[in-house]
Amino acid sequence: MNNWEKPVRSRWLYATGVMWILVGVLAGQPATAVFDFEPIGVDSTQTEILGILLRDRLIDTRAFRILVPAKGTKCYTQALAESLGSGMVAQKAVIGNVMKVGGRLLVSYKLLDLAQRTVEYSDRASVASETEIEVVTERIAQSIRDKQPYAQTLEAVRASQTGVKEGTPKEPMSSVLFTTGYAFPFAGSAALTQAGMLFNLDVAISYEMPDMFTLAQMGIRTGGDMRDVHFELLAHKFGSTKDIAPFYGGGFGVHRIWTDEGSTGGLSVSANAGMLFFRSYYFRIISNVKGSLLVTRDLGIAPMVAVNFGLTSPGLGPGGRIQTPPACIYGMVGSFFVIGLIAALTS
Repeated sequence: MNNWEKPVRSRWLYATGVMWILVGVLAGQPATAVFDFEPIGVDSTQTEILGILLRDRLIDTRAFRILVPAKGTKCYTQALAESLGSGMVAQKAVIGNVMKVGGRLLVSYKLLDLAQRTVEYSDRASVASETEIEVVTERIAQSIRDKQPYAQTLEAVRASQTGVKEGTPKEPMSSVLFTTGYAFPFAGSAALTQAGMLFNLDVAISYEMPDMFTLAQMGIRTGGDMRDVHFELLAHKFGSTKDIAPFYGGGFGVHRIWTDEGSTGGLSVSANAGMLFFRSYYFRIISNVKGSLLVTRDLGIAPMVAVNFGLTSPGLGPGGRIQTPPACIYGMVGSFFVIGLIAALTS
């Protein structure tokens, strides 16, 4: 190539780049250079993977025209991003770092306005493990696009994963719920009221969605001379998508009751309200207050209030990803409940 051709070609490439930038601006998609994040105490391969996934997720938002830096480019500061970004004819840039803190990863990120030489938005995300990077990059892309705190992006990601936006809901997640507590009958037959306080032991299979969950629950209730084996179907509405999520709902149940005078059957209607703690974690705690009306053939009508608490297996995991417990958990909890049921009925 002749020397005089080089500046001509350079000007041509520059003009072509400017043309595409103008097209992107008119389309509302600013040219954005997304640099690999700085690894701090982590392997650089992880930050390269994060960069690849983040570029893909930002493309999915349709809010940016993504520019890919040359392989091996290291850009960890605003000043260097402004220098490299001008050579790429970029309007914005995304930089950040990934730091290992204890057993977690802390991902910090910044959206830079290269023309104004300012930080347009910045935040950080805490990641439980490398396995959550895919979901985390989706949430970071949502955060950058909307300039919204990372913590508030969980609802949008859950909605996309469950198909709410597309109108094609996926199969709900299932989990195991184990609760115990006491019920207090305050009217009804002597067999119930004389017991004063009835011990509850329940196990349930829960089907959980972003905004509600249902329970298929079987349990025992015992006190004084009474034994009650029951099965209930309950539905609840979540009042929040945060890790401390209140819920309310109700349902109905079928009961088989044994007393010294014999056995009888009945139905119940209940209203339920409570709190689910650590909802997006692997260790979750639940507590609730349930008011129910038990109607039996021989014992009459018995209103009662129950207070329960317990543990539930993973539901919506860290980052909003749906987690289904392995079959061994079902088998373990089921076996424990059967043993407890036999012990209660033969005591």
